[in-house]
Amino acid sequence: MVVDDEILAISYMKKLVSRISAVTLVLGFDRGETALSYLEKEAVDLILLDIQMPEINGVVMAEKVNRLYPGIAVIFVTANRDCPIDDLETNVVDCLIKPVRFEHLCKTVEKYMSRNSGVR
Repeated sequence: MVVDDEILAISYMKKLVSRISAVTLVLGFDRGETALSYLEKEAVDLILLDIQMPEINGVVMAEKVNRLYPGIAVIFVTANRDCPIDDLETNVVDCLIKPVRFEHLCKTVEKYMSRNSGVR
């Protein structure tokens, strides 16, 4: 799942993710609350999550996801070089800086998969 308030960013990330054969991307959402509603009904393993969003920012959403759905991992995607992953008690795998390069996404997905090998 990709969650970003910028439609072009969602499209770009979906295009990058589609190039990774081990990952199946279901949907992209431009609002955190809509994504959270989706999680109530559908199983998701990994969220690519923008930090700076209106209504509910990525940090707050990651904390909610961790509390409500502790098995879901998060990869932050942000333009801000100061990524707060060390300050959070969540399932944040890593932080990618926009514009995301395919090589960086692959390394981060590999990191996620190595942490979760055997888990589905």
